[in-house]
Amino acid sequence: MAKIGIGIQLVILIRFPAEVFRRRYLQGSNLSLAAVEPFIRGELITAVCAALAVAVYFWNKHQGTIWTAAMKVIVLLAYKALFM
Repeated sequence: MAKIGIGIQLVILIRFPAEVFRRRYLQGSNLSLAAVEPFIRGELITAVCAALAVAVYFWNKHQGTIWTAAMKVIVLLAYKALFM
């Protein structure tokens, strides 16, 4: 189960830069830093949580890894509701 949590975090980590490239394709040269800034913050949140989950996993705290993945999803949903 902990490996699945880490896998989900890595998929989310890949999704954020893909969203920036999708917006660049749709908006062209009109894309500004202000338009992608929320995605950069989301990427930072995801990277920190993924690193934390991997560290907890290597300490053999598999339940902590699952909780880290779950909390990150909740934090990202709250972040999306507030800033996007």
